[in-house]
Amino acid sequence: MGACEILPFAVTVVAVAAIASYIGHLAGCPALEARRSFAAFRTGSSPEMVTAVREFGRIVTRVAHRNRRHFMELTGKTIVITGASRGIGEAAARHFASHGGTVVLAARSGGRIEEIAQEIKAEGGEAMAIPCDVADAQAVQAMVDAAVSRTGRLDILINNAGLIDPIARIGESDIEAWGKVIDVNVKGVYHGLRYAIPVMVKQGAGTIINISSGAATGALEGWSHYCASKAAVLSLTKVADAEYREHGIRVCGLSPGTVATQMQKEIRASGINPVSQIDWSQHIPPEWVAKGLAWLATEGADGYLGTDFSLKTPEGRAAVGLPSAG
Repeated sequence: MGACEILPFAVTVVAVAAIASYIGHLAGCPALEARRSFAAFRTGSSPEMVTAVREFGRIVTRVAHRNRRHFMELTGKTIVITGASRGIGEAAARHFASHGGTVVLAARSGGRIEEIAQEIKAEGGEAMAIPCDVADAQAVQAMVDAAVSRTGRLDILINNAGLIDPIARIGESDIEAWGKVIDVNVKGVYHGLRYAIPVMVKQGAGTIINISSGAATGALEGWSHYCASKAAVLSLTKVADAEYREHGIRVCGLSPGTVATQMQKEIRASGINPVSQIDWSQHIPPEWVAKGLAWLATEGADGYLGTDFSLKTPEGRAAVGLPSAG
């Protein structure tokens, strides 16, 4: 390349980089600020550059509108996530924080959720950890009160905490252990609803997402406690929606399918029912579930209020923007 060719080439490269950088700037601006910024850019640029930026801007806008249905603007929003020490809860906390939300991690494992909160903050996010046993109504009330006291609001509650172990047939089950699963899986969800709803009603808006399961409507050997608890959670979702939708409260459930978490390790170790035989590679990552939760927090998911949304179907995954099954 001769000297006479190098200069135009360099100018083109710089121009493209400038356009990309500038469009990136506009994409992150509020509408009014973006218009003012573009006006200033137009004043000091050639007609060709302005035309190029306009065309590139149209492309970016089309992409943004197409993808907007997959997530909501979370800046200034407070998201409380129970069972946030690992698996789905941890993935959800990281995902919502990465989109600008202030996440409140709640779990019995206080040390672990504090570690996650610190990692989120180190990456520029907003997070806080509040140790909480969802089976304890007073602990849940204190957690919700602390979250609202520190952030001023509660926009999204994800009732994720849940147990499945020990897995056993009814005639061989431990009565106390069976009851503990109900305390966490059912009462824990009820406690979250009980203390989050009054805050959201006062705000005039809010979203509650309950982690559900295909077990809510099915029967699986060894899972009497889990099937019964998830059926109860589905009923709580329906009733809460019937009672509070008119108050601006969105309540729905998410049935994710099998997820690569500690719970699946416990299921596999039991050797009971076909789910325990599923190969690990067939389980979806918890990050997919986090994306599903983010989508359910948008208006695009309003058709699923009062019921469960499934990530197991091609339609469900397409709505969230995930790869299809298989």
